[in-house]
Amino acid sequence: MSTVVEGQRIREVGRLKMAAAVGPWEGRFHCLMAAAACATLLISLAGWHFCKLTISLRQAAPMLVVLAVLLGVAGQYRWRGERRLFQVVMMVFWIILVTNMHFFPMYMAARTDVPISDALFARADRAIGIEVPNVRAALAPYPWLSRAMLQIYMTLIPLMTLAAVLPPLMNRMDKAKEFLIGCIVAASISLPIFACLQAVGPWQYYDFAPAIPSLGGKAAMMAELKTDQVFMIDVTNRDGLIEFPSFHVVLTVLAAAALWPFRWLRWPTVAWATLIVISTITTGIHYSIDVVGGLLVAGVALAAARAYSRWESRLAAAD
Repeated sequence: MSTVVEGQRIREVGRLKMAAAVGPWEGRFHCLMAAAACATLLISLAGWHFCKLTISLRQAAPMLVVLAVLLGVAGQYRWRGERRLFQVVMMVFWIILVTNMHFFPMYMAARTDVPISDALFARADRAIGIEVPNVRAALAPYPWLSRAMLQIYMTLIPLMTLAAVLPPLMNRMDKAKEFLIGCIVAASISLPIFACLQAVGPWQYYDFAPAIPSLGGKAAMMAELKTDQVFMIDVTNRDGLIEFPSFHVVLTVLAAAALWPFRWLRWPTVAWATLIVISTITTGIHYSIDVVGGLLVAGVALAAARAYSRWESRLAAAD
């Protein structure tokens, strides 16, 4: 018991030290994030060269400008010693970078010559006992509820933004770090899975109109990715290609975990996140098995992120 208490005390001392100032531990974290970004860039360059993928610099330019401005603003806050604002701006910088740099690796994974597995996922749903057509049929008498669930599905970005911004504002930078590290770990797990198990979506298999009209072109896009032709990635397309595991679920769980320490926000966030997870099925955008896979990947990613936090706290406490 005393060992457990002592471990908790060390972690708390480390967390308080890290919250007190922008010191070497923030520097270590930002170096880690920069290393992950560089690794992703190298992978993307390999995709550009070997997988015949390209992007429009005109499309990418606005994001690059935003990132440059954010770095400039963060530098100003650090120079002026405004710790919280520096951390907030850097978290916004990293969340924008992380959510955009996955494009090349995701499309590289989609280039692999594997069969489309919609039928496999539909069979898995049947085994679970939660099939998308049955869920949609249950909601059919309540069109207002279906529309509401679609709107809830679209609220992931505000939830992610809150998870990245609120913790550093409230001196819980550790939770913001866990959120971002969890995202990177989850992507590292999900992309290889996607390279082996690809699907279009329930609307393709069960033949109904997708809840988001732009998803209607996903089947043609994935078919084009299987050819040897040069493929131009549309960076304005935010739909994504990964079906299993549901990255929508992964990000939702990680964001909710980052906001869990704030008691006044805890249960509203849990309710919000739960509705988002449910909406992935009610909208017909994901199979039920995608949600199960997303929850498992989120659990592994969160465990890895918290292990990083414990390691960082021990180093800070010993300093």
